[in-house]
Amino acid sequence: MGTKCVCSARLGRRFAPLLIAAAIVMVIGCETEVDVGLEEFEPRLVAFGFISPDSTWSILLLRNATVTEPVAPLALLLPGAQVAVSGKHGRIVLEDRFGGFYRHNSLPEVGETYVLEVQANGYPDASAEGYVPMRPSLELTLMDVDYDRYTHRIEFMLDDPVGQNFYRLGVYSKFGDEWSSHWFSSTDPAIKYSPDLVGVSSYDDYRTSFEVGWFGDELFEGKRRTIALDVDVELRPSKRTVLVVASMSKDYFEYHRSLEHQYQYWSTGDPLASPVDVYSNVAGGYGVFGGYANSIIEVRPEE
Repeated sequence: MGTKCVCSARLGRRFAPLLIAAAIVMVIGCETEVDVGLEEFEPRLVAFGFISPDSTWSILLLRNATVTEPVAPLALLLPGAQVAVSGKHGRIVLEDRFGGFYRHNSLPEVGETYVLEVQANGYPDASAEGYVPMRPSLELTLMDVDYDRYTHRIEFMLDDPVGQNFYRLGVYSKFGDEWSSHWFSSTDPAIKYSPDLVGVSSYDDYRTSFEVGWFGDELFEGKRRTIALDVDVELRPSKRTVLVVASMSKDYFEYHRSLEHQYQYWSTGDPLASPVDVYSNVAGGYGVFGGYANSIIEVRPEE
């Protein structure tokens, strides 16, 4: 069976722990004058562009805000900017179609590097370089599936290119207009349940069940890897079930890894812990500009 491809921000409040610490000091010694010493606020653009060969160009543009500014998320959208992307085939200008969502009907290309440039009144110019990786090269070796069973066995080979590569793995079904994800299990030591654990060989992690699997190629760099999965899904002829393997640029992966760090920070319950900055590769501003490319395998019994 062949393969084909389909398409499948959380901003932390940086000074929140500092303000909490200051409040504690003020409660304990209310007569003591405390100088918090916050850094001077500088307006910056925040640009997010997750580029894929299966999706037309789309850039989300926002502005940053002071920690004391009570603002709704939609109020952070930044319309009226000049947004352009350049590649080997020339330069395109994206249109502001939804008051902060910039679009162009063309598609990024796999294996290409692009430069994002953003200009807006009142903000420093911002730019970033993003790469769209090649689609994962997959070859199905086993599909033991049946409509009468709930757990199904799938094995495939992944050809890993030379160099550092990152991947994401998931199983999804579409019923009507809705997509849903499914749990699967694998004993492959490369697969982790969190991007935070990819490349951490000393981490004592024995989890074998995943809703999304993340992995790098540190165990098989530049080689073929056979990956086996046991998928928990009720297959039906009326719904489409697919195995999706995505290759990710380093910037795209590091952004998701930093989100996991940030989630762990806010989940610790320690207000005095040092916050984790969300990964950014945007010069002159904040945000991330990186790419991914999907390959899929249809999960269904042999006809």
